[in-house]
Amino acid sequence: MRRSVGPWFRKSKNAWLVCHDGRQVNLFVKGEANEKEAVRAWHRLMAGDNPVKPDEPKPTPKPKPVPTPSPKDETVPSLVKAFLAEAEGRVKPESLKGYAGYLNPFADAFKKTPPEALDKASVERYSKKAEWSQSYRNGFISTVVMMLRWCVETGRLDRNPVQGIKKPAKQSRGRKAVAAARIGEASDEC
Repeated sequence: MRRSVGPWFRKSKNAWLVCHDGRQVNLFVKGEANEKEAVRAWHRLMAGDNPVKPDEPKPTPKPKPVPTPSPKDETVPSLVKAFLAEAEGRVKPESLKGYAGYLNPFADAFKKTPPEALDKASVERYSKKAEWSQSYRNGFISTVVMMLRWCVETGRLDRNPVQGIKKPAKQSRGRKAVAAARIGEASDEC
C-alpha cells in the first residue's frame, strides 16, 4: 500500500517517518501529537538538512561574514567596476553586456558624486533622456537598484541611497507584435 505524501506516525516506534529518496527516514520527532514539528522536520529534510537524533547536539549554523564598513574613498565608478567583475562569473555574457551598457555611462556621469550622495531624484533625472523609452528606463533603474543592493549586501555601502525609487512601466509590445505578425503573414518569401 502506497503511503500518502508527507510524514506519518508509526506507533511501534512512537516516531514520525517520511519517504525520502525511495526510503523511509525517521524524522526523530516523538509523540503522535507533534505532527506540526514532524512537518517542519520534513521540510528541513527536503531543504537538504539531515534529521538530527535528539541525543545528538544540533549543528551550529555557520556565522555569516560581517561586512566591512565602506571606505570613504569609494566612488560610483569603483562600485560599478566591482559589481561587473563579480557578476562576470555569475551571469550570462548577454546579461553582463546589458548591465555594462546601463552602468558604465551611469558611472561616467556620476564619477564625482560620492555613492552616499546619490538620491532618487538624481537617478530619475538621469534616466529621463529623450532617446530612452519607458522600457529602457525601467531596465536602467532596475540595474542601478540591483547594483546598489549588491553594494549594501557586500558591505561597500551602509544603505541603498535610491531604495524605493519608482520605475516606469514597461511599454506594451502588443500592437507591434500584432503588426509584425501580420506583416510576416503577408509576405510568404520562403
